[in-house]
Amino acid sequence: MVINKYKILIILFSLVFSLYAFFLDPGSDQYDLGRHHAHIENIKELSYNEVIEQSRVGYILFDSYAWILNTLELSKHLLVTTAVFLTYLLVFTVYYKFSEVYKTRILSRQTKILLFLMFWLSIGYVSVASGIRNSFSNAIVFFVSFYLLYFDKRAMFIFGVILAFFIHPFALAPSIVVLTVYFTQSIKNKVFLGKLLILIGLVFLLNPQVLAFIFDLIKYLMSGFSFFKPSYLDLEGVWGAGHDSTRNFNGLLEVYFFSKLPFYLGLVYLLFIPTRAVKDKKLYFLLSVFFLYFLIFINFYTLVNRMNNAFILFLTLFFAIQQVSSHNKCDKYISLMYLICLLIYSVFNIYSYRYFFLTAF
Repeated sequence: MVINKYKILIILFSLVFSLYAFFLDPGSDQYDLGRHHAHIENIKELSYNEVIEQSRVGYILFDSYAWILNTLELSKHLLVTTAVFLTYLLVFTVYYKFSEVYKTRILSRQTKILLFLMFWLSIGYVSVASGIRNSFSNAIVFFVSFYLLYFDKRAMFIFGVILAFFIHPFALAPSIVVLTVYFTQSIKNKVFLGKLLILIGLVFLLNPQVLAFIFDLIKYLMSGFSFFKPSYLDLEGVWGAGHDSTRNFNGLLEVYFFSKLPFYLGLVYLLFIPTRAVKDKKLYFLLSVFFLYFLIFINFYTLVNRMNNAFILFLTLFFAIQQVSSHNKCDKYISLMYLICLLIYSVFNIYSYRYFFLTAF
């Protein structure tokens, strides 16, 4: 039996971050992880039927796994440990497959390090280690979408999306974006159409009346679904467009600057890159649909934040493909700038959540 050292390294790398997550133990009043731990304790004495009866759609798999941990008298910390491990494993499996397809082993060491760092920093450790459900479900969608778009694995995609939905219902949003691209692969001039979508998004951004109509239409169409929360589209609510009033200067910097750095760079790049320079046109079109979404909902914190994790993963894949397929020096520098954007946001997150990280000691 031949042992693939790269697969072993991916597993070990994923284990390192998941083991660190095991020791994180924040208070329930400050971080999502603490509230998750409290929730696990609250269902400790319930039967499985009782757990499912009181569980919301997006907590069914979460609560089921928590019930298993409680029943087997295992540590509640295994929940976040498992989520972190699987998230890293899924993303780096895509990285490994990408490396196989594009034969990155023949590239220079500097390029391989650049690609590795791009995929690593695109995960967002704090998001998955504290929030768990959204980042984990987005990683699943990213993984199965990659295999759908490049290897036509439809059954895998359907199974993965269903699984992701019962971890976090918002996983449907990036899944719909992916399906839109998958079923329009025969369309020509994807780059032109993608640029047009971005420009339409910019027009919407400058036309509040059109946006108001779109928001009302979405509320009407989604009102019958139990997992839909109208507060996400509330113009004055803290979960909607009114979140600014609850944030200090550092909070506003995070929302509108640091977390948006990859978005700003990607937006400019996709708008101005020549059509002939785009190496993966279906991925370009996919990102254009994402940009249309963001430009419409840019002021709605929850809707943007929930989608951002999936978007970053796809944007990383796009820049990685440009990096290995293009002979243009400009693309090499753009990839480096993208890595710097990810690094700046990561450093800001480490500083902002420094007390969260210290709870492991």
